[in-house]
This record gives sequence, structure tokens and C-alpha cells, in this order.
Amino acid sequence: MLTSSLMSLDALLCLIALVGLVLLGFGVKGRRVGDEPRCRKCGYNLTGATAQVCSECGKTIDAQGVVFGVRRRRKLAILLGVLCVLPISGRWSVKGYQYAQTVNRYQFYPFSWVLADSGGGEAEALDEVDRRLRSGRLNATQSAQLAIAALKKQGATTADGQTQQWVDMLEFLYQAGDLSGDQTTTYFAQMRTYALKVRDQVCEGEGIPFRISYAGRGPSFAIRGDVGDGRWTDVSVESGRVLLRRIDGVDVRGPTYAVEAYIVSSDMGPTVGRTGSCESVLRSPTAPPGRYELTLDLEEKVNPQGVLGPVREGPRVSTRNVKVTQQIEVLSFDEC
Repeated sequence: MLTSSLMSLDALLCLIALVGLVLLGFGVKGRRVGDEPRCRKCGYNLTGATAQVCSECGKTIDAQGVVFGVRRRRKLAILLGVLCVLPISGRWSVKGYQYAQTVNRYQFYPFSWVLADSGGGEAEALDEVDRRLRSGRLNATQSAQLAIAALKKQGATTADGQTQQWVDMLEFLYQAGDLSGDQTTTYFAQMRTYALKVRDQVCEGEGIPFRISYAGRGPSFAIRGDVGDGRWTDVSVESGRVLLRRIDGVDVRGPTYAVEAYIVSSDMGPTVGRTGSCESVLRSPTAPPGRYELTLDLEEKVNPQGVLGPVREGPRVSTRNVKVTQQIEVLSFDEC
């Protein structure tokens, strides 16, 4: 019922606009006023002219080249015509604007423009980049440009609501074989970042409390199976130690103090926003006063992901050694 009413309204407005166009044409054409001879081409007043051509524009003056009077437009007809055309023009303008809001303008843009806008945070541009990637519309040069931009987003200091989409596109490029060797290494290195926190100063004979944490920057589950069956989502810490080593140059013979540390790791993947941590205390009652370096030394492995879980007995996708250091000072009893 509403649709029929709108169609009837559009038909009425079109009819009124048609009348308005006729009025506009009638008003613009106008009527001639006066009886003086004038050049048909330029309107120059030819009264008293004896030459065979118009002295203003050079047109031949003959029976066809002369008109009488000057044309004056009908202002009232023009005004009425404009008023008749305005309603349908306004309605079409609103409809055009509403339609433009629903159209993905980025589908018509060159890839470099779309990539630049997506890097600036435009969600529609990022979706268009993702769509072109998954539909196979990117050439080798464009894939390389996307890889550079996505690695930069993955390695940014802080993550936002779009980081996961950038990382998932990186995973698509990785599984498609479109990442170079160095880019692949960077991709895995940025998939999980580790931090070691410890006090700046501790007293001689006391334990050294520390905290190890990680933040994920890996792909989501939705990426699995997009390209072939090279699926994986499990990142694990196979072994990890925290070592204490003196660095102030004093020759103090003795063992390196160490403690085993196991980070609480996800079994399902290092997706963006996934975190884990562990806290412990390094007991070093024999560490004399001085400057020391506390080092987190761990081996991280990325495992293939099967239907029922991580395939940890199979070949690793990636293995890397991670070291994170912090300096501390052991104070003497008197200084404490």
C-alpha cells in the first residue's frame, strides 16, 4: 500500500515537473519587444546601417539575417517552471544520496588508494582490500604492498579493532605462498610478543620476584582452510628459563642462577588480544651486591593444527629462540 502511494506521488511529481519544463522553455525563449532591425546572430542594432555585413560579428545582412526587436524573457514563467521542477529534483536528490550511502565506492578505486585509506582506519576500505585478496584479484605487486602494510599493522605497539583482520590477511598471504622468506620470519616473530617484568632493586639474600607475560598477534580460527589444508593455530613454549648473570665487571666466580618458568599458553591459538602470564621468584641467596642481568630464555614452537587439536608430534611450522632481558641491582644489607 505504501509502495503504491509512493509510486503515485512520484508519477504526480513527474507530471508537475514536465509542466515546469514547458514553462521554463516558454519563459527562456521569451518574446521580442521593439521594431528596430537587429542582427540575428549577435543582436547588434542595425538601424541606419548601409553595409551588407554586420559590423559587430561579420554576418551577412539579408532577409534571413535580420530580426526586429530584442528578445525579453518571461520571468514569471521561468519562476513557475522552477517551482514545478523543484519537488521532483529534491526527491531524486534524497534518493540519490541514500543510494550513494549504500554503494561501496571503494570497489571503483585503484588498489593503492584503497590500501592507503584502509591503513588510515577506514573500515570499508579494509573490507574491500580483504575482498579483493580472497577473490584472487590482487597481482604480485599488490600482494607485496599488502604484505608490507599488514606486517606493519601486526607489529604496531598497540592493537585495535582492525588488527585481527590485518593479521588474517597476512595468514592468507602466508598460506598462498605470497610472503617472502624474511616476511614469513617477521610474521611468526610478531605472532606473539613476550615481556619480562622485575624490580629494579632487590636486597641481598632476598628472592627476586618476576613476571613473564605474552600478547598474541596471530590469526583467528576463520582463516583455517582458506588456502589448501596448511592449517595451524597452536603456539607453545617448549622450554623456558630465567637466568641471572652479573654484568658490572666484578670477577665473582660461581654458578649462573636460573629457574624454570612455564608460561600459561593457549591450546587454540595466539589470536589478537589473547594473553598469558606466569609469576615466580628467583631464589639467589648467594648473589653478592652488584649489577645483574635477568634474562628470559625460551624456545617457542608453532605447531600444525589438526581436526582434534595441535599435532605436536609432527613437523613444526616454525621454531625460534626468544630472549628478553632486564637489569636489576642487588643491594647490600647496609644499603637496604
